[in-house]
Formats: sequence, C-alpha cells, structure tokens
Amino acid sequence: AINLSYQENYDKTVRYIIESAAEIEKCNNETMDVWYNSIHKIDNDFSDTYTKDEDGNFYEDFNDALGEYLESEKYKGYVSLSVAYQQDIIELLEKLHNPPKKYSQAYEEILNLYNEYDEYYRLVIEFPSMSYKEYSEKTYEVDEELVKLYRRALLFSSYK
Repeated sequence: AINLSYQENYDKTVRYIIESAAEIEKCNNETMDVWYNSIHKIDNDFSDTYTKDEDGNFYEDFNDALGEYLESEKYKGYVSLSVAYQQDIIELLEKLHNPPKKYSQAYEEILNLYNEYDEYYRLVIEFPSMSYKEYSEKTYEVDEELVKLYRRALLFSSYK
C-alpha cells in the first residue's frame, strides 16, 4: 500500500509541476510581449494596456511598461497561483522523501524536474534584474530543459 501511495504522490507532484509551469509560461510570454513591444513601440491589443500611457502614447522608458504589467491584477493572479502551486509541490516533495528502493530513480528524476521548475519560477515570478536579451535567452533555456526533464519524469509515472 505504501508504494501505491508513493506512486500517487509522485504522479500528483509531476502533474502540479507541469500545470504550474504552464501558468508560469503564460506569464512569461505576457511579460516578454510587454517588454518587447514597449522597447520597439509595437501596437498590440494585449500589451497596449501596459505599454501606453493614458493619452495612448508609448512610455519613453520600457521599465514603466514593465512596472505597469508587474503591478497589474493579471500578473498578481499568476503570482498567487504560482505561489499556491509552489507550496503544494513542496508539501508533496516532502512526502516523497526517503522513497522505497524501487522509487529511488523516480525520486532523483522528480528532484531534477523540481529544481528546473524552481529556476523557472524564480526567473518569471521573482523577476530578477537582467536585460531583455538575457531574460529571454535564460527563460527559453530553462523552459526547454524543463520539458526534457518532464518527459523523463513521466517514464516513472502511472499515466504515461
């Protein structure tokens, strides 16, 4: 029975990580749209809300546009959802600690997946200071690696 419970917790952890990563990816795409469109003064139905002032003119400084987005209810919604997922994932990972022998490799895979997910979370949700180019390259690399690790983690999942 312990193995079944372990498997269920493993599957749930994988699912939560990928569901949360999908929300983080949406947030990342929106952040990059606002940032890029502000720099290049590109009209866009979504980003205009954040890239233009009340007179309909683009902000001179793209940081103003980013600030508008990062203070928006939309962004804050992503943050709350991601924080809630993060808390649930950490609780599940604690249940997976000290796995039965047959799950030791699965446990290593879920830790690798979590570590990459956590890096993505920190990049997009905590939004460190870096250039657009650095941010876009880093989030792309982390997202690509996350997908690879997700596929590996699925090898140990009961819903392949």
